[in-house]
Amino acid sequence: MINRRFHSRRVWILHGLLLVAVLVVTWVSARAQYRSLRDQELEELRIQQQNVVRTTALLIEQNIRLLSVAMPQFDVRSTADDAVPRAWLRDVATLNRVTGQIITDSLPSGDDTIGQRVRDRHPDLLKARQPMLRLDGAEFFLATPVARQPSMVRVALLSGEQIASELLSIKSRTLDATVYLGMDSGPMLSMNGSVSTRQLLDVANDSDLYKQIRSLIEAGSVGTPIAQLPEPRGLSMITVQPMQPLPGVKWFLLVERTRLEEVIDGTLRPLVWQLVSWAGAMVLAVMVVLLSTTISLYRGRRRIERLRMDMLNRDLQKARTIQLNWLPAPQRKTDDYEVAAINEPAAHISGDFYNWFDLPITDDTPTRRTAIVIGDVSGHGLSAAFLMSTTQLLVKASLPVSCDAGACLTELNRQLCLMSYQGQFVTILIMIVDFDAGTLSIASAGQSPPLLRRGDQCQPLDLEPQLVVGVDDATVYESHTFNFLSGDLLVLYTDGVVETTNDAAKQFGESGLVDAVLNVPADNAQRALHSILGAIAAHRQGGDPDDDLTLVALRVVCSRFGSAHHSPPEAAMV
Repeated sequence: MINRRFHSRRVWILHGLLLVAVLVVTWVSARAQYRSLRDQELEELRIQQQNVVRTTALLIEQNIRLLSVAMPQFDVRSTADDAVPRAWLRDVATLNRVTGQIITDSLPSGDDTIGQRVRDRHPDLLKARQPMLRLDGAEFFLATPVARQPSMVRVALLSGEQIASELLSIKSRTLDATVYLGMDSGPMLSMNGSVSTRQLLDVANDSDLYKQIRSLIEAGSVGTPIAQLPEPRGLSMITVQPMQPLPGVKWFLLVERTRLEEVIDGTLRPLVWQLVSWAGAMVLAVMVVLLSTTISLYRGRRRIERLRMDMLNRDLQKARTIQLNWLPAPQRKTDDYEVAAINEPAAHISGDFYNWFDLPITDDTPTRRTAIVIGDVSGHGLSAAFLMSTTQLLVKASLPVSCDAGACLTELNRQLCLMSYQGQFVTILIMIVDFDAGTLSIASAGQSPPLLRRGDQCQPLDLEPQLVVGVDDATVYESHTFNFLSGDLLVLYTDGVVETTNDAAKQFGESGLVDAVLNVPADNAQRALHSILGAIAAHRQGGDPDDDLTLVALRVVCSRFGSAHHSPPEAAMV
C-alpha cells in the first residue's frame, strides 16, 4: 500500500514537473513568437508608411515642378492644356514686376483678389527671376517669370483642397496617422482629420517633437522610425521625407503614427492567448498538445504567407492594370501610317514603355507630325513602374512644347537628375515623323537605333546612341534626321528582345532580329510584330523571359514620297 502510494506520488510529481516544464517552455515560446511577429508587424508598418509618404511627396514635388515649368505658357482661358494639373490651381494672375500693375487677374471661377494680395503681402514675388513659393496662411503662392515678357511675372494660388486631399490620403492609408508638412525655415503645419481647408493646417505646439524632427533632418536619418517617444505616445513611428519642389525650396513631409501597441496587440494577442490556453490541456496529453501546437503554428504561418502572397499578387495585378493605362492602344492606323506595339513584362510589372501621339500644328511648325517613344527603365518591380510613369509624364509634357526630340531628352534628363531614384536610369528613344516633309527626327539616350526594312533589305539606321538619361544633368542630346519612303517598315525595340537567351545561353541578338524582320509580312505592322514575337519565342525554346520585352513597328503607307522598293536603306540618311 505504501509502495503504491509512493509510486503514485512519484507519478503525480513527475507529471506536475512535466506540466510546469511544458507551461514554462510554452510561455517562453509564446513570448518569443510574439516578439518575432511583433517585429515583423513593425517592419511591415514601417515599409508601408515609408512607401506611402515617399509616393505622396514625389507626387507633390512633381505637380509643383510641372506647374513651375508650364505656368509661363499656360493659357488660363483654355481647357485643352492637359499637361497642367488644373486641380492644383485655385487662381492665376499676371502682374508687371516693375510697377506692380495687375495685367490679368484670376481664373474664370476664381476671386479677383490674388493680384492685390501679392502686392500687399508678398511684394518680393514681383522680383522673382526663377520660380518661387510663399506660404500665405493655409495657401501657397507660386511665382514664375514669363520668359518672353521679362517685365511680367505670373503668380498662381495653389489649391489648399488638393493639398488636403494628398495629406488625407496618407492619413487614410496609414491607419489614422498624424501628417505634418514642414518648411526648413518656417512653421511645421499639421493635418488632423478635417477636410475643410480653413481647418486643415495648424501650427504644431509640440516643441519636443519638433526638436526631434530637426535632429533627424540634421543627422540625415530621414525615413527612419523612432520606436520610443515620451508618454503619452507610447510606441510610435515617425517617417520624415525631405522634398525640394523647387530649387532652393526645402520642405519635409512627416507622418507620425502613435499607439502602435493597440494595432499590434489587437492582431497578435489573441493568437498568443490561444497558445497559452492550449498549454492547459497538456495535463492529459502533453506530447499530443505539443505536436498539435507545432502543426498549428506551422499551418498558421503558411496560411499567413499565402494570404500575404495573394494580397501582393492582387496589388501587382492592379499596378500592372494602371501601368497599361499609361500606354496607348496597341495599334493605330491613319491614311499616312500604321503603328503597332507589343509590351510583355518579365514579371508582373514592366520597366519598358512605349507611346505615340500627334504633335500640335503651330505657326513655327505647320506640318503634320507624330511622336513615337520607346524606352526601358533599369530594374524591375514597382520602383521601375514609378520611374516609367514619371518619364512618360515628363515626355508628354515637354515634347509638345519643344517640338524637338533632342531638346525633349535634354529637359527630361535634367528633370530626372533632380530626383532621387537610387541609381536607376532610363534608356529612351524619341522619333518625330514629319509626314509633310517625309523625314524622321530621332534622338536616342542609350536606346538601340531602329531597324529599317526597305524592300528585301534590312539594317539599323546610322545613329549613335548618347548617354542614358538620369545620370549626368549636363548632357545635351542631339537630333538626327532621316528620310523615309512609302512602304518602309521601321522596328523599334528594347534590349529585352536581342538579349533573349535559349537553353544553350545563346542570345537572340541583332542579327536574329534582322532575320526575323526580313521574314515578316511587310504589309501589316501588327502581323509583323506577331511574327517577330514568334521568332523570339522559338529561340527561347519555352523558357521564361529574362527581361521585359517591347516592340514598336511603324509602316509608312503614304505614297507621295516614292516607293521603298526602288531605294536601298542606305538612302534613308539625310
